[in-house]
Amino acid sequence: PPPPPPPPLFFSPHPPPPAIPLRLVGSEMCIRDREWYDQQFQGISEIKRIPNAQGCESSSHLYQILLDDRDDIMMALADVGVHPGVHYRSNIEYSMFQQASGSDACPKAMQASKTTVSLPMHLGISHADVDFVSCSLKSILEYRVSRRMRSCA
Repeated sequence: PPPPPPPPLFFSPHPPPPAIPLRLVGSEMCIRDREWYDQQFQGISEIKRIPNAQGCESSSHLYQILLDDRDDIMMALADVGVHPGVHYRSNIEYSMFQQASGSDACPKAMQASKTTVSLPMHLGISHADVDFVSCSLKSILEYRVSRRMRSCA
């Protein structure tokens, strides 16, 4: 007998590969994880969320934030077992573009390149994992703020 017709989402006479449904489930899980992070970081001025452009739908596979002193904060997170990533690097940081653009070109892109952090997001992450990551980050930021306040006193 012929194979069953494909679901309307796919435009192929062949059944979808197994990875496609996994991607769809994964996307829903990433949206859920992003909402968990959003709840944890609500009202914290030191954590700037990168918003989606109006009218755009994100795959939500990354949870990116902007942090001043990104590298120091990433090292502090690594010390407690949280390993964020850097998934954005300005093109002018690559040698092939440096001659054409110069170091003062694209200041907003360079600022984003220095402050963007991708927090852990994957299919195996749990609510408890997101709580651990977000609580660790908030604790590090609180410690840094209290240390600055003590140095000003």
